[in-house]
Amino acid sequence: MERDEFIAAIRTHGRRVADAADAAGLEAPVPSCPGWVVGDLVRHATNVVDFWAAIASGDPADPADYVAGPVPADAELVASYRDDVERIVSTLGPLDPAAPCWTWTDQQDIGFVQRRMAHELAVHGWDATNASGAPEPIEPALAVDGVDEYLDVFVPTKAGHADGSPFTAHLHATDTDGEWVVHMGDGTWSVERAHAKGDVAVRGAASDLLLALWGRVPYDSAVLEVFGEPDSVVELGRRLSLG
Repeated sequence: MERDEFIAAIRTHGRRVADAADAAGLEAPVPSCPGWVVGDLVRHATNVVDFWAAIASGDPADPADYVAGPVPADAELVASYRDDVERIVSTLGPLDPAAPCWTWTDQQDIGFVQRRMAHELAVHGWDATNASGAPEPIEPALAVDGVDEYLDVFVPTKAGHADGSPFTAHLHATDTDGEWVVHMGDGTWSVERAHAKGDVAVRGAASDLLLALWGRVPYDSAVLEVFGEPDSVVELGRRLSLG
């Protein structure tokens, strides 16, 4: 995906969080984030957006110097968050993805931030719409890129992600072009975009695959088809979960 697609996703899903918050109310529980109500979700999204807008603008350049703004009162929370979404869109929109920028990964550029914010708000947009009782799926192209990001960027940060005996998982999006074969175990980890048999296979819409990776829907839910022994499904969740 390109910069403008990520920026459009930030705006769309950022607003989706706010619209769902208005519909559900701040005290509505968020089933996909146990222990949270919608107000907690909006505050979290506010903090993330505010932090990355500041870092991308270069003020501060060092995250150690970042100081969070005051937390808005509940009556102003959603409106303030809407302003923050527009601010990060206007900050990130004109920037060259190749421009240098601090991040917590080896990819030290604005492109990482543009992509990360699109996926952060896409998943939280689903959280919010789910809390309002009308969950909206993530667009297939964005969800496929989100699966790539999860497998390429996030899982390798998990301690012991390559531990254990050899295990292979095949993930297959049924609504767009997206297949992944993940090889893990014996100290190695690799991902290829291919079709191949694994110890376990999971098929479903790209949005549901991404939501399963992020722990929003279980692998054995009605929206996904799983092939493999029951123990292998449990093992898939254990190995790919960031928890």
